[in-house]
Amino acid sequence: MKSERILLFANTYWYFLNFRLPYLQTLLGEYGEVCLVAPPSKHQAALDAQGFRCLPLASMKERPTLWSELTMMLELRRLFIANPAYCLHAFTVRCVLFGGLIARSVGLPRLQAITGLGYLFTTRNLKTKLLRILLWPIYRISLGGKSVRIIFQNQEDFAELGKAGLVKQNQCAVIRGSGVDLEQFKPQPKSATLPLTVLFVGRLLKEKGVIELLVAAERLRREGLIFRLVLAGERYDGNPSSLSLEELEYYAQQGVAEFVGHVPDVISWYNQADLVVLPSYREGTPKSLLEAAACGKPILASDIAGCRGVVEPNVNGLLVPARDISALADGLRTLLTNDKLRAKFCAASRPLIAKGFSADAVNNQTLRVMRQLGIA
Repeated sequence: MKSERILLFANTYWYFLNFRLPYLQTLLGEYGEVCLVAPPSKHQAALDAQGFRCLPLASMKERPTLWSELTMMLELRRLFIANPAYCLHAFTVRCVLFGGLIARSVGLPRLQAITGLGYLFTTRNLKTKLLRILLWPIYRISLGGKSVRIIFQNQEDFAELGKAGLVKQNQCAVIRGSGVDLEQFKPQPKSATLPLTVLFVGRLLKEKGVIELLVAAERLRREGLIFRLVLAGERYDGNPSSLSLEELEYYAQQGVAEFVGHVPDVISWYNQADLVVLPSYREGTPKSLLEAAACGKPILASDIAGCRGVVEPNVNGLLVPARDISALADGLRTLLTNDKLRAKFCAASRPLIAKGFSADAVNNQTLRVMRQLGIA
């Protein structure tokens, strides 16, 4: 058993539980102490119970201001100094940027996980353009230096930051997603019930293509196609692209969709689904699609880098252009009205994911990158 301490930084403790638990368990077997940094939440107890040490970051706010971010960075610096470690592994853009900035300032090696480029890159307006200009120097510092390795979830994100001169190729790796537990997510018998159920799993953000999905579903209902659309996920007030309560209420009242919020037992919802849809504008490698495919579901997704490979066109699903309501409606119609095609896609989904997207495969790849920092 090694005695080194590993620090991991994410924007919520829920993220660790939902996206990274198998990886954390792997680290716990390798190291004497695994410390998790995130804002305080009810999910800390579940992580503490499994042997992880939670270091709550009280100053990290869901709706950040300049002052709160400065306060957070000062608290991070104190935390990193008080808990010397061999590595900080940061996830999501905000944690990568500010966690990496402070880690570099105290000489802490960094493993930076770019899980997606997010709102700043999916939204093209004056505000985000100015924010990108302001954040570029922080990107350069956080992703620069010798004691850093950067993990991307798809080639497109890697290419974009490489073209901007923010990362060096010899310090980067592409690892597709956070992996899926094939023992936990697996096909289950499903009774042939009507109407068919279309499932979306994810945050209710416009950049996830939720509005396009709702409009496409509304259009198909007007055509007389009967199906059930379920959206499992929450609004995110801290994100400018979050759907409003008024938008949710409108589509619910019109009978277009059911909004079930965050679902602790997402596997039961996959088991109920006849197909899974994700019309996102941009993704790293979406965990919801990995889980859906592991459960043997046909998939309809946007034709973007993050979804390609998880969805092979006409093998286990269909890909349609992002932001294209007509193409999305056509894809839904095709899958809802073709039982044989859905059955074909169901049979192909799990074998495709088992080849390289399992949690074990992803964890092993991540540890190989970590070893390049001399700490594994």
